[in-house]
Amino acid sequence: MFGRLATIWLLLLIAAFAGAEPKFLTTFRDHFHPSAQSDLGKASCQTCHTNPPQRNPFGKLVEAELEHQHKGEVDDAVLDAVAKQTAPDGRTFQQVIDAGQAPATLFPTSSPAEPTASKPAEAPPLIPTHSFHPAIVHFPIALVVFALVLEFAGLRRRDPALTRVAKWALGFGAAGCLASIVTGITAFVRLGFALEGKPLVHLCVALSATTVVLTALFFKIRRLDSTPAYWVLLVLGSGLVMLAGHLGSLMVYP
Repeated sequence: MFGRLATIWLLLLIAAFAGAEPKFLTTFRDHFHPSAQSDLGKASCQTCHTNPPQRNPFGKLVEAELEHQHKGEVDDAVLDAVAKQTAPDGRTFQQVIDAGQAPATLFPTSSPAEPTASKPAEAPPLIPTHSFHPAIVHFPIALVVFALVLEFAGLRRRDPALTRVAKWALGFGAAGCLASIVTGITAFVRLGFALEGKPLVHLCVALSATTVVLTALFFKIRRLDSTPAYWVLLVLGSGLVMLAGHLGSLMVYP
């Protein structure tokens, strides 16, 4: 039984990491079909970013087109409009993309008068500016949803072992929520996000999700997991955790 549970948990964790790829990349690849061996295919997030959430010049063009079309996510219409624009070398971005080049490489990185060669290389920071938040957020999503699946399975099979494992999954999921809040707020400050718009909504949803998950864990520890309130909290907590993750991805990848 525990072997099956481990397999289910592993599949959920893999699904959480697989779903972490930004929707923009999926849309971009489905629209332009770049070769995986080309410079563009290997660019991944660097297609539009230098160091997320900082956007490179091509990413800023995509962002400007999003605002122009009053859209919150990149779609085919946005990509078509950007593809028709003229690149710095005189070609259209469609021609650049068809050639397998990463559009961002066509933009000058510095002014000619700037003595870039004399600048000493900066050592990477010990703790990255995102404060490991992107690496941590997958765990509470996978674990809280896993706890919900275990609870439903335990209820259907009337197996107390499943509900005991659900308690551990929910406990580690709650700890992951707290770690995500701490690293998220740290990254929020270090990356210079303004407390408005998407960042504010993401923070509010994440705090709500953590509160609900912790309350559900309290009900579980007090053996109130047979009450309707516990089930409402667990379902609501799972939904809020996933929503917080989705909103967080939109902050970085429009």
